[in-house]
Amino acid sequence: MGIFQKLFQKNTASAPDGSAAASETDQKLRAMILGGSGTDCLNPSSGENAFGCSGCSGCGGDCDPASCGQNAAASAQGGETVQPLGLSAIIHTFEKFYPGQTSPLRLTPEIPWEEGGREPLSEVRVYDGRTYFHLVTCGLSELYEKESDNAAYSGYGLEFTVKLKKEGLGTTPEEINGQLRHMADILQSLARQVFAEDRVFTPEEYIELGDGEGLDRNKSSNIVGFITRLDDAGVVETPNGWVKFTELIGVTEAEIQGMKNGWISVDQMYQALGSDWTDFCRGSMM
Repeated sequence: MGIFQKLFQKNTASAPDGSAAASETDQKLRAMILGGSGTDCLNPSSGENAFGCSGCSGCGGDCDPASCGQNAAASAQGGETVQPLGLSAIIHTFEKFYPGQTSPLRLTPEIPWEEGGREPLSEVRVYDGRTYFHLVTCGLSELYEKESDNAAYSGYGLEFTVKLKKEGLGTTPEEINGQLRHMADILQSLARQVFAEDRVFTPEEYIELGDGEGLDRNKSSNIVGFITRLDDAGVVETPNGWVKFTELIGVTEAEIQGMKNGWISVDQMYQALGSDWTDFCRGSMM
């Protein structure tokens, strides 16, 4: 845990609160529900669509500074902001998969880590895959300068991802936001385990969460745990070392027992599922 002390001191992100932040979240989720992605800066007066400007041009600083190229460049010229090279590498990786989504929904802790909070991830980014939401963690790797002695890997050398199928998450921004934040809480819990136990999750394993409750917000889903695979984003080289994107895919209690007892391997389970989405509505295959 010690290697991230400075990293989290540098993270000043706080949870979205207040009417302005809530309104922005609501707009982005409405755009996603309607089939758009809520791209760019959500400034209705500065671009071509109601949910984002074209190329963040002339947005007046409303974009997320960490993901807006023009904002970052302007800050660098002014000498006020240090470019977060590790974070930028993650952002650029997923912008290749989701072109135009330069300012995705960001789920941040209610109480930042450096202020005594229990959530070690600085944020979870949510990209719109039209039929699913792609959640990506930021904080298990070194987002700013290099601090660990291991030159090969950035921090713990991984970040989590999960693709939540939209069907079954709800129909209103409030319902969907609740489900996304609940999954972000689960990712934070797994991140705490990584930090507390130096437990590095790798592809081709199953994760048994132990309580047997559904992973949806209402705890009614059959999905109670995960299998892991290498996300399509793969392994990327950042200025602070390599980062492997480990994707989590929801599985049922019976499916976990099947893998636990050796009846089916993790890879065979993934092949049988036929998708890397976590689908809260599906029944068990076993």
